[in-house]
Amino acid sequence: MNTSDPIWNLGLIGCGDIAPTHCKALPQHGYHLRAATSRTRARAESLVQEYGSEETVVCDSLETLLARDDLDCVLIATPPYLHTQQTIAALRAGKHVLCEKPFALTTEDCDAIQCVSEETGRKVISFSARLAHGGFTDVVHHQITSGALGEIYRVEVVFHRPHHRPGIDWVKHAHWFSDRRYAGGGVLTDMGQYLTEQVFTLFDWPVYRDVQAQIFRGFPHDLPSDRVHDVEEHANVFARLGDKGGIAYSLDLAARSHYPPTHRITILGSKAGLVIDHSDETNQFSMMFEADNVPGQRMEQFSRWKPARWQGDRIYRGFKAHILHGAPHPGTTIEQARTLIDFCHQAYISAAQLTS
Repeated sequence: MNTSDPIWNLGLIGCGDIAPTHCKALPQHGYHLRAATSRTRARAESLVQEYGSEETVVCDSLETLLARDDLDCVLIATPPYLHTQQTIAALRAGKHVLCEKPFALTTEDCDAIQCVSEETGRKVISFSARLAHGGFTDVVHHQITSGALGEIYRVEVVFHRPHHRPGIDWVKHAHWFSDRRYAGGGVLTDMGQYLTEQVFTLFDWPVYRDVQAQIFRGFPHDLPSDRVHDVEEHANVFARLGDKGGIAYSLDLAARSHYPPTHRITILGSKAGLVIDHSDETNQFSMMFEADNVPGQRMEQFSRWKPARWQGDRIYRGFKAHILHGAPHPGTTIEQARTLIDFCHQAYISAAQLTS
């Protein structure tokens, strides 16, 4: 944080499970929690008591919070189906917006937000870039852009959690997670946007084509019979990346599976291949290549450095610097969020055609 920058007063919209994560990080990046609102006033009061100050107020409605003239920005941490309307309302109220992912549920919603952002001159950022910058990701980006990997032809992402369906296996009170109308989708929308943004950022947001997908839902659960559960638990997506479509991209995601906990990205090229592996807190980077002048002799390098996998702090810090000093946007922009939503949308269309 630039110590000469003013402290920004922030209004929090939504005080659910993700809100404390934000509240813990905000002060160190120059944000002051000035107001909060939630569907349940008691929840907002509890959060303000723990993370606010004597100046922090609880507002009874979104409209009351947005009417305050002492707020520089708002952070939206509500279920996804509310993001678009709340973002547009905040922009029209003159506030910059930090929004949880998924940023919106349709590309049309993104277009509407873009129009209002341009009209009001207020900026928006989504939190789907938590894996896209910093740590091992920056190391990999350097290897790609330097040509160390040669011609890249394969990218594979595997993310499995054996028992991790939100709304069912954990945060069980968050019923909206299992209902596509409110969540937008299952594991592809929830975790797939993080991982796809990481890959797309590594390759400078490439063209993608031939998106194909298969999804599965069918593991047992103890939800009451009147509770909607129509989101995927496992998703397999394949696409071709690049102007010539020469990079095969596969995404294997599971919020429930009979498979060890896995979080791994593999990139293969003609000169070398590399792996970022966060499985079971392994948190390591390795690169395999042939020794100079010794064809067929494989060598492998491992990193002893173990950075954090989630790089959320960069978003808070970078967003403020972008607005105050014209620094590069730290991602995710509205255009990038639109790309992620379109990619998921194409995958869902493909999966529906497969089962029809």
